[in-house]
Order: sequence, then structure tokens, then C-alpha cells
Amino acid sequence: MPITNVFGQGDYSVTLHLGSEKSPVNLLLDSGSSTLVVKSTTYQATLDKELTPSTAVQEVNYGVGGWNGPVIFTRINIHEHCHKSEHPQSIAKNPSMNLSNAPVALVHSVKQSKTFGDADGILGLAYHHLNKSFDFSYYFTEYDVMPYFTLLEEQQLNVDKFAKQEKEHAGA
Repeated sequence: MPITNVFGQGDYSVTLHLGSEKSPVNLLLDSGSSTLVVKSTTYQATLDKELTPSTAVQEVNYGVGGWNGPVIFTRINIHEHCHKSEHPQSIAKNPSMNLSNAPVALVHSVKQSKTFGDADGILGLAYHHLNKSFDFSYYFTEYDVMPYFTLLEEQQLNVDKFAKQEKEHAGA
């Protein structure tokens, strides 16, 4: 993978492509973590046809900041859309490699995204789980978090049915 120190203010970064849309993300290389995390504004999760949600969240704190966010699973593409001048095909034995069902943490907070500097996120290079994730699948039932429509119904603000309102045309 070709690396550069342009996006990380001197720190090295690499460009990967995420999801079915192959959204390019410039990620700081971090030998002290094991997480792949990106800004939600760079990678458009709503457009990704290969995204699989999870009940996991991650939180990582550094000396200069930190972040937290949900973990999703999607495809990561390496070497896709590289310009010949930036990445001659002779460098890569496999011009395009895909990693399916890869975990990616998403950061939605602008303040937390500043942890990445001018980069779009961080690519942890550690093999083992240095950064833990937390499973929130039991959170809603354990803490009895009431779903939105259940609250509306209990407070008698809606009827237990859905309807579609259509506009009438002036000539009809």
C-alpha cells in the first residue's frame, strides 16, 4: 500500500476504499491500536449496499483526544482507483484486493473527528485486540429503553396504525 505524510501533518497515512461505493478514505497509520475508524462525513454509510450493522460500539482515548462510535461491517478495497502516476501497477502484486465483512468504527462527532487531523480516520496496525468493543445488544432490554412509537402510543399521541397521506390534485 502506498503511504504519504500529506494528510497526517507529518504522520503517515494510506488511502483505502470503503463499501459498495468505494468511498476513498485517508487513514493515519497507528502502530499502537487495532481499530479502523473513519469520520461518518467521509464514508457515507447510508449509500453502502454491503453495510452490515452491529450492536458493538468502540471508544478509544489518546493523549490528544479520542472518539467513540458504532461498529459496522463492510468491504474494504485496497489499490482501487489509484492513479498510475501515484501508484504504478508494478508496485502491487494484486492491483485490487478486497477484504469482505471488515469491522469499521464510525465517528459522528465533529469534535472527536478532530483527533484525526486532516485525515479521515485511523488504521490500527496491531494484530490483536488492543481496542475493545462493547456489545449493546442487551442495553435496551436491560435498561428498559422505550421505543419511540411505543411512547407515542402510551401517551395516546397516535393510533396503533400507519397511514399515507396523498395530496389531492386541483382538477380532481
